[in-house]
Amino acid sequence: MKLEPFFFLLFLFVLIFAGIKYLYRSRAATMRALAARWSLQYSDGDPQMWSAGRIDSPSLIALKMRTAFEMRCHPANAISRVWNVIDGKRNGIRVLIFDSTVFEGKGRYCTFVATQTSENLFKSDSSREKIAQCSGWTAAYRIRFIQIPWTLSITRIEELLNNF
Repeated sequence: MKLEPFFFLLFLFVLIFAGIKYLYRSRAATMRALAARWSLQYSDGDPQMWSAGRIDSPSLIALKMRTAFEMRCHPANAISRVWNVIDGKRNGIRVLIFDSTVFEGKGRYCTFVATQTSENLFKSDSSREKIAQCSGWTAAYRIRFIQIPWTLSITRIEELLNNF
């Protein structure tokens, strides 16, 4: 009986798992550094990458309790998990940045940059992000077809923060 294919598949699985964990940890480190550069508060949360999300997940409840973020419009009303939460004020305006999944089941990855104002501070000639405005919040977000654990790069988040 040949065991080489089994060990190869096991090694491949471990390698993929380690790579995914590295991506999540790398993103957490860069989000923590972003929060420090902009004098904002960082909370890592738990992406729960192997389980299906629930609308009442502990990470979502913690986000709502900590930040009182309650956008009731699409896609923010469909958030199932949150992690890498950055919260604070920029020029007197409350800012909330977080990675999340939206929609049911495994969901789709989505990064939000939200401000607690009904004014659109993300004015840009770029169509890279969509804008949602409701419940006293304005959010720039991006949902991609390709499933990676975040959809806005740190550089792009900083460009959005520089708008106000």
